[in-house]
Amino acid sequence: MTELYTFILWVTAFVVSLIALVIVDRKPVIKFRLASKYVTLPTKRDEDAGYDIYPHFKDLSLVIPPHKTALIPTGLYSVIPKGYYMQLKERSSTGSKTVIQQAGVIDSGYRGEWKVPITNGGTKPLIIAKFPEDFDSTMTTILPYNKAICQATLERVHPSKIKRISSVAFAKCCNTERGEGGFGSSGK
Repeated sequence: MTELYTFILWVTAFVVSLIALVIVDRKPVIKFRLASKYVTLPTKRDEDAGYDIYPHFKDLSLVIPPHKTALIPTGLYSVIPKGYYMQLKERSSTGSKTVIQQAGVIDSGYRGEWKVPITNGGTKPLIIAKFPEDFDSTMTTILPYNKAICQATLERVHPSKIKRISSVAFAKCCNTERGEGGFGSSGK
């Protein structure tokens, strides 16, 4: 009986370790349809957090005036696994050029083209150019067309619920040290 019990424990441990290995090694698959054969698929090194996202447009350049925002087309259409979403984030290399990537969430149910909101935070026109050498860099800020305009990280959606409570219930359950202190109230 002891041998049977030991065998059952061994088999159970083996099966659990196999299941754990499969679960740990499973990576979510993000599927992309490209608008044309000239669209650049997102790229990422294993050690990087985000996928680099590239522009895709037909004109030779795209101009964003100072302090204006434009939606930059990417030619990407995606199928993101249920339970995940993609978060668009600024790249350090573009942020240093006064290129501000505005908020962007790509939900798993979205099937339209990815467009990246980019704001020109500088005082000169921002040009995304296929031929950057055609522009005067003293008069404009230039982003080469073949460079990434933002990065996208795959994030997990955390299931949650919303519950409405009364002011009395809120006062009873929700007292904190900070209270209603807003911007700058922490003193840090």
